Parts: sequence; C-alpha cells; structure tokens
Amino acid sequence: MFDWVGDGEEVIRNKIQWAGLFKQLGYEVEERRQAVVTDMMMPIVDGPTLIRALQKVDPQVKVIGISGLGSEAVLSKAGKLSVRTFLKKPYSSASLLGSLREVINEEV
Repeated sequence: MFDWVGDGEEVIRNKIQWAGLFKQLGYEVEERRQAVVTDMMMPIVDGPTLIRALQKVDPQVKVIGISGLGSEAVLSKAGKLSVRTFLKKPYSSASLLGSLREVINEEV
C-alpha cells in the first residue's frame, strides 16, 4: 500500500512498527506502492532529491512529506514537487492514517 522511506536503524524499526500497526488496522503493507511517506530532511538523501527520483520512475507517485521544520522554504519545496500532504512532526498516528487514506483515495 505504501512504503516508509528513510535511512538508519531507527527508521527501519519505525517502519516495522508502523507496518504492524497498519496490518492491525486492516491495511495491506506490500511492495506495490500507492503512496510514499518521506522526511524532507535526511542525512544521506534529502526529501526533494528522493521525490524527484521517484517522479522519474513514476510521475504519478503520491507523496506525503514530513518534517520537524515547518519553514516556508521546506513547504515551498514540497509544493513545487507535488507533495500531496505535508505533516509536521510530531504527528499522531491518526493524522498519518488520515493523510494516507486521503492521498490514496485521491484522483490523479
């Protein structure tokens, strides 16, 4: 249904925990991506670089951007890259699930 994109052990642990939560709530977690959730600022590849790479592979990719920094620059970059929704950290599981539901069901 979606993939959690990031780097580092903490992200991998979070990915496993979120996948378990989504499965408990009746969502499918698989390799076919309907949406991508990515942090906008990561140490190795930043969000905008990742989003541009994903858009080359799939121009219709649906992206939810997240960041602890709600600066105008981050929001502006996200908008220019067709990020469908932007969540500011910290965010609740309910807001993430709501955003996923909205983005996945959105017409392209």
